[in-house]
Amino acid sequence: MSGEAYARHTFLIRESLYGSGYRITCSLCRDLGWRYVFRYMAMRPAVVEVIDASQRGALWCHTLSRFFRWVWVAIILLLVTGYWMVFSVFGGMAGAGWHVHVMQGLGIVMMLLYCHVYFAPFRRLKQAVANQDPQEGGRQVGQIRKLVGTNLILGLIVVVIGAAGRYL
Repeated sequence: MSGEAYARHTFLIRESLYGSGYRITCSLCRDLGWRYVFRYMAMRPAVVEVIDASQRGALWCHTLSRFFRWVWVAIILLLVTGYWMVFSVFGGMAGAGWHVHVMQGLGIVMMLLYCHVYFAPFRRLKQAVANQDPQEGGRQVGQIRKLVGTNLILGLIVVVIGAAGRYL
């Protein structure tokens, strides 16, 4: 491919990725927002009302076990596809805009926060369930909820920066 054709190809890829940044940002934020509203404003209170306190920890433990498997897959896919884009579209980190660097930094913070959730409070939740300690299980679920909420806010910031960063 000639230099001119390559430049045109790269331009078209960048435009397709960022051309509708505002719409993508709004759509992703709306989707993430409604999931958050469902989980924390509808599902969590219903679980508290319907499920006996001695069983809540087990419910959350089994639910989070399934969910966290998919989070590991998502982390791998995000890293592979993100760095593929950086090196194939931008020609490396030097060619990427400031917003890509901020997204990378916040993404790493989010992954580290997730690893903390998985290896600390989630491990303690599983232990509380095994020991049939609903009070400790409830404390760990509360800690997980706060940390996941923090990660959600960081994720929304990443989405906004990623979709609109070029235009900011």
